[in-house]
Amino acid sequence: MKTFWKKKLPACLLALALLAGTVPMASAASADLTYDVDEDSGVWLDADDFQEIYEDDNGGYLEYVEFTDYDDFDDYGYFTFEDFDRYGFDDVDSKALENYEFYYDRADADDYDIDLDTLRFETYDNIDSDTLDFDVRLYGDEGSFYATVRIDVEGGSRSGSGDVELTYKVDPGDDVTVDAEDFWDLFDEEDGRYDELEYVEFTSYDDFDDFGYFGADGYDSDDYIPDYELNDSDLDDAMFYYDENDVWYDYDFELDTLT
Repeated sequence: MKTFWKKKLPACLLALALLAGTVPMASAASADLTYDVDEDSGVWLDADDFQEIYEDDNGGYLEYVEFTDYDDFDDYGYFTFEDFDRYGFDDVDSKALENYEFYYDRADADDYDIDLDTLRFETYDNIDSDTLDFDVRLYGDEGSFYATVRIDVEGGSRSGSGDVELTYKVDPGDDVTVDAEDFWDLFDEEDGRYDELEYVEFTSYDDFDDFGYFGADGYDSDDYIPDYELNDSDLDDAMFYYDENDVWYDYDFELDTLT
């Protein structure tokens, strides 16, 4: 029997939104570059990121990038960029994006060619969360090859999610491990709270068995079980402890290993 009093976190603090990106294009299970952007905001597509993936592929030097196939992004936002003459920003929708070449270095371009380092995706207000995939072709001194760029859009109208305190994103075929310190901070910041977080319980959640499962390190009888798998029917029986030294009994797990 444990000597301390176990305290439960309010259910609203345990609503984790595990946002699995959809894969509407060419079965793109993963992306070579991924950018995150909130609604009513924007994100720069860093030109050096494109140079790095070109160099990693063949050791060459990137000249320019073309968009060859992509999701319709007009409901979420638009791209802006400048030419090397700095005449001003152009706004481009999904119908026109494939007509442009984005140059990495001015030495390879004319004044009116587009500067890759100014490429930015701007989002609208009041949009849904979604994942946008873009096929691009990178040209350089060692030929060309294709890559996938992903933009994860964080909207403000996630149906049924309520007030979400923590959000973790995960791509298909991948995993994400929660940060125990995030839960500590939530517990510590609650008004009138003067004690310390001991453990976390899941009290209500969507059926997630069609999407994946949770993994964690814990105990089962007298044995330590690394990478224990928890499905929908298992999760509400588990206790996830902030301090690994408190993990002693069946269905006790280390919060910092929750994946």
